[in-house]
Amino acid sequence: MACRPHAALCLVHLFLAAGMAQPIWRDSFDGYTSASDMMAAGWRLAALNPSLVSTTFPMHEGGRALRLRANPVPGAAPAVGMWYRTNEYTDFFVAIDLVDWPGTDKNQAMVLFGHLTDANTGTVHPNINPAAAQGVICNYDASQFGENPADRRQGQFQINVVNAGFATRTLAVAEVTLQPGRGYRITFRGSSGHYVAKVYDHHDLTRPLAVLEAMDFTFSSGACGFVGFSRQNNVGTVDATFDNFYCGPDDPHASVAPVLPHPIHGTPQVTARNPTNRFANFHPASEGIQFTVSTFSTTQVNVAATRLYLNEEDVSFALRPLPANAASVTLSTAAGTLQPNRVYEARIEVQDVSGMRRSTNTFWFDTFTENMLDTPPLKTVECEDYNYEGGQFQTDPIPLSGHSVEGIQVNGNGIGYLNLTGIAGVDYLDTRATPENGWNDYRLWDAVGTSTGNQDLRDAFHATRDPLPRH
Repeated sequence: MACRPHAALCLVHLFLAAGMAQPIWRDSFDGYTSASDMMAAGWRLAALNPSLVSTTFPMHEGGRALRLRANPVPGAAPAVGMWYRTNEYTDFFVAIDLVDWPGTDKNQAMVLFGHLTDANTGTVHPNINPAAAQGVICNYDASQFGENPADRRQGQFQINVVNAGFATRTLAVAEVTLQPGRGYRITFRGSSGHYVAKVYDHHDLTRPLAVLEAMDFTFSSGACGFVGFSRQNNVGTVDATFDNFYCGPDDPHASVAPVLPHPIHGTPQVTARNPTNRFANFHPASEGIQFTVSTFSTTQVNVAATRLYLNEEDVSFALRPLPANAASVTLSTAAGTLQPNRVYEARIEVQDVSGMRRSTNTFWFDTFTENMLDTPPLKTVECEDYNYEGGQFQTDPIPLSGHSVEGIQVNGNGIGYLNLTGIAGVDYLDTRATPENGWNDYRLWDAVGTSTGNQDLRDAFHATRDPLPRH
């Protein structure tokens, strides 16, 4: 995230399209100290019982954020709180930052709402009951499978159609567990029945962590807002902090995609990098590291303040000679900075000339070569070919086993590792006590998750068992 000067509450622009005002609303929440302040600025709170919802504005990154907490209606309804604006959009683009939440301790959803209307009237009005809200949502579920001690803690990013009574129909899913305490930005776009949701890590705005696409024509217009919702029946609570809301008819940054400009205008950020992928293998050491920093404004980058860390060692001296300060600069490491056959954790820190706006970019890579890994005494062992029957194994070379792309079994019955059974606590350790259906494709009887092809992304263009998406 970035430090920021105290800014005006919001900026609103009006664009006329087909005779209708199309507002663009930016809100940093910096100007509020109470929910009353927020409502005076045109926001509306939807709550089953307003006394069960708390909205506060803690200090965050040099400004304020919005902390939303909610309790359930005892024995009757889940915890929910929703802030929305009554402006209606046919096409919409809405975005918000997630800046703090208690990890998987709460089975809660942090939600962006689009095409929001009241199911009872089909309209947008200032007093929508959240139990009557309908539309399309993009949501991050912090603990998809529950918050009880025995539940598997895992996050999901989704697109859902929502109908009255909190009834949902899932259109798209990405298996991704975000790190609490880290800043993330969610964007959600709807146009002519085509919905696109993206989630970005503030520590790498060069490309999204996950992208979901869905087609649905249930709703065609409505309002936008954000929601905290407990998925833990009528006993769970909501506690999440949001920042930097944006809403308008179009994506203002479509021209620079997949890069997402920082939500605090003028903040320097890494926009391009070599290695390109955030997790890269076999990066040639001779290529070093090259990156471009931009502010997407007239604000200049303080080049001399740029820091590069490799495995927590400050190697910023390797970036010299430095270019002059500018709104966009490119820096490269000197020859010999990277060593071959090493694993690197990298961090780039940048700031503007005022020192008020800063950001961090993190990535991981190695400089191994295929030749090195193929040379004895090194061996490559596939992780799913772990020991079986209390420490048994097959000597090198391990026979090929599994299933072909046509689904035909290749070897087995002790030739290779297909369906051999391990002993928990001896051959493997897994938090699951039994095999999980759909995640036991290779070692059928073990709790260790194995999958043929994609299981992590299911949307309009990706199905289970598809080839793995490339990043």
